[in-house]
Amino acid sequence: MIHHGWLGYGFNEDLYMKLGVSQVPFGITSFASHSWWFQVPYYVGLEDDYDIGLKFDYTGIDNLELNFAYFHSMEPAGSGSSDLPDSRYSYDIVGTADGAPMKEGPQFNVRVAYNLSEDWEVGVSGQFGSNLYDQDYDFTAGGPANYDDSENTSAFAAHVAGNFGDGFNFKGEFISYDYGAVSTNGNDADHVQMGAYGATYNVASKANIWVAGLAYSIPVEWGPISNIQPYVDYSVITKDADGFENTEHLVPGMLITAGSIYTYVDYAMGKNNAWLGSWTNGLAAGSPDAEWESRFNINIGYYF
Repeated sequence: MIHHGWLGYGFNEDLYMKLGVSQVPFGITSFASHSWWFQVPYYVGLEDDYDIGLKFDYTGIDNLELNFAYFHSMEPAGSGSSDLPDSRYSYDIVGTADGAPMKEGPQFNVRVAYNLSEDWEVGVSGQFGSNLYDQDYDFTAGGPANYDDSENTSAFAAHVAGNFGDGFNFKGEFISYDYGAVSTNGNDADHVQMGAYGATYNVASKANIWVAGLAYSIPVEWGPISNIQPYVDYSVITKDADGFENTEHLVPGMLITAGSIYTYVDYAMGKNNAWLGSWTNGLAAGSPDAEWESRFNINIGYYF
């Protein structure tokens, strides 16, 4: 699957363009998380998302970073896509469970980030676009969808991120989104279907997300190990539809740095959380009887 791939051009030292598959400028970049598991916005397509289009990064105003982008579509699916149509790195809308067939259409993004100091950044983001769907699709007859209808979609974010004390880092974010889901009868739908890594699950079509993460860096000299960073990340989705249960995501852990080798040691916990116990509907309706599920994970990566 493609993670990123773009052609870049610097018009001057303040303005840079990327054409191809690049990260969507939305919220805290590059990541709203400290852990290997990301925060919960990743699992609904709003953290570390990649699409195909044109992006401009501008830094010509003191302490201000501006990002403008037009994305024509989601990034292409990976090899073997005939059997795994949702084989991709970042989560995108690829259909609905009981409504009209749907996929992501063109979108515009704008992000403004202001540096309060060398250590602190605040910012706001907006995402405006459309989802393409086939309102008249006949599930009984089957066949390919026409995708000749569209519905507006939007997302907004406000964030703060920075360093304080002697080695602390904080990331906080609020997101509100509306994926403009419709069913085959033209009424609003309360969930969409999203996919990545060759599998799909349901996601609430309209919700708010709250994100907070705290980390502490400890410089060490233990052979090749130069830094240990314990952290705790927490995020929650509060869904708009009546009867939908909150999704919670809690990850304490640590990052161990040794040259170009980064080791994440996480104990990830979730409630009504797709990757942590409630796959199909955890991020949509969920269950009032859901319990906390957990996974212990160690990831060792060499970055070059």
